[in-house]
Amino acid sequence: QGVEPRGSRLVEIGKDIVRKCGGVPLAVKTLGCQLYSKTDERQWKLIRDSEIWELEREGDDHILPALRLSYTQLPSHLKQCLACCPILPKNYTDFDSRELISHWMAHGILESRDHGNMQLEDVGELYFKELWERSFFQNVKDCTFCYTFDMHDLIHDLVQSVAQGESLTVDSAGTKG
Repeated sequence: QGVEPRGSRLVEIGKDIVRKCGGVPLAVKTLGCQLYSKTDERQWKLIRDSEIWELEREGDDHILPALRLSYTQLPSHLKQCLACCPILPKNYTDFDSRELISHWMAHGILESRDHGNMQLEDVGELYFKELWERSFFQNVKDCTFCYTFDMHDLIHDLVQSVAQGESLTVDSAGTKG
């Protein structure tokens, strides 16, 4: 009577998660970034068995549940940073990371005491890179003193839905919402 190795159980759970993502690369990549370094089977099962998969299942849209799960797995400081991102106009490219970090600073989200008294700008860059590594930002380019990036429309929709009522948004036409 053999015991199934932990790695093969994670592979099977991973396959279940991919199926729930509907094979959509953005959804798979975003959740994969969350689970990449996690070897605890319970954490993988929490994602696979989450009720969010059922709550959002309207039509063929399997992307939002996966992205919402990625958001719920974030540490609170990164959730706060994303909650400020609806200020970024949808369908726009080449955002400047310095402007976003300045916005985070203005909202008091960045804390240097947890990072060896780093400058707030450096803490903001650290948070930006964490969100980039988790696929919340895409097409990131290093421009020496900053990064330019954009946000996939579905990520923007997610961020807007979780930040409802928390911030004022302005779309590309300048309309307040």
